[in-house]
Amino acid sequence: MRNILVLAVVAFLQSCSATNPSTDAVKLVEVMQIEDVLKIQLLAPDSHGVAPPPNKAACLRRESAGVMTSAIAAAFQRELTPEDITFLIRFYESSSGRKYTKKAVVTISRQLGVPTEEQIPVYAREDEQAIADFVQSDAGRKITTGGAARAMSLAIFEQSAKITYRCG
Repeated sequence: MRNILVLAVVAFLQSCSATNPSTDAVKLVEVMQIEDVLKIQLLAPDSHGVAPPPNKAACLRRESAGVMTSAIAAAFQRELTPEDITFLIRFYESSSGRKYTKKAVVTISRQLGVPTEEQIPVYAREDEQAIADFVQSDAGRKITTGGAARAMSLAIFEQSAKITYRCG
């Protein structure tokens, strides 16, 4: 029954997604390192502290390679203007944006109990201001709490369900 429900949700979400996202939307997904976060989440220990068995972990790595980018880029393209996407790429490619992303990835890894040697970056005053400006911008609000954030969450759920189903 659970598998039927997952497949029904996946089929519905697939029907809602675009198939050919723009190059810039794909680039935005890549600079945000969303696939890295998905892999961390898929390979994290469960609520009992048990990591996926090696064969399932190998399947999750194999199946997750590249699948998120297209789905999330299509979601971003539906929710963001081309100007928003350009603004977001500029931020995430900046020194402050790279620190912001690294902090998120390291924090998620630690919260999920996934070992990492990476350290949370230290923000300089300029970084704090750039991040505050980003979060308060129209595009920043869309990507962190608005429609783009919701669309990204749905795309991640869809792809995670597919990958988890295929890997057992």
